[in-house]
Amino acid sequence: MGGKHIRAREYDAGIRAAYEQNIVRILEAFKIPYERFREQQSFKEAERVLEINSGLRVEISSLKQNIEALMKEKEEKEEKEALVEKLSEERDGLKEKLEKHREILVKSHTLAMKIQAEYDATEEAYLKQQARLRGE
Repeated sequence: MGGKHIRAREYDAGIRAAYEQNIVRILEAFKIPYERFREQQSFKEAERVLEINSGLRVEISSLKQNIEALMKEKEEKEEKEALVEKLSEERDGLKEKLEKHREILVKSHTLAMKIQAEYDATEEAYLKQQARLRGE
């Protein structure tokens, strides 16, 4: 299997060499120096590289913008998470205060009920005493 690849590479190299020899013959026929042709080819290749680089610059610029947008979204998300955490802590603190106020309210209500019961008992005793005094 490896022999086929070697033969294919040799064949490709032979085709390239024949192609270059044909180019040299054509250039000689038109009296164009081969070195000048090679410079022009290099210039064309350089232009292609510049076009590719230009395209890559556009891609890189686009990627930078996308990264900046993602970083901004990440920062906003982190800020929102911090705000949610802060609000959760505040909510928990308010829940504790509410529970304390409920306890105070229950104690106050219980105390009010005891005072009302004592008042009712005192009033009833007073009314009975008044009735006795009138009845005597």
